[in-house]
Amino acid sequence: MKTALIAIEGVLRKIVGGQPIPEGRRLYVSLANTGRIVLLGTIEGPDEDEWLELNGCVSHDFLLRTNDSVFAADNLRREGYDVDLVVVPDPEEAQRLIAAGLNTMLFTHAQYSHPEWRPDTDRGVQPWDDITKQVADLARAKARDSRLKGDD
Repeated sequence: MKTALIAIEGVLRKIVGGQPIPEGRRLYVSLANTGRIVLLGTIEGPDEDEWLELNGCVSHDFLLRTNDSVFAADNLRREGYDVDLVVVPDPEEAQRLIAAGLNTMLFTHAQYSHPEWRPDTDRGVQPWDDITKQVADLARAKARDSRLKGDD
């Protein structure tokens, strides 16, 4: 059976204030209806078990307390879980998960995410034209690289 790994902070619960995020709860229920769920809590976070029970999140297999979602997913896979989705609110964490070969859903909610995690943050969004130019430049460099040409 497929397993989804879901972060509590920023997906099920507001990071500031600790209130439930209704859309995250709906996602939890939907995924619970189609497979197994393992939750990701933080090591230094508050006691999440009572909060989960009070907010109706009781369909998961168990809660992992770790600050490293890639490590958690790898450990679950080693134990035989078929982790096919990891849901996180942090774009940098999502990037690490994707780099590790894990299917990742970035949960971004305009009202509940950290401002620096939002795509419209002031840290600067790279313009699409710059991205396409970089891709084209890399393709040209690859085409010119003699090491990549076949000896056919």
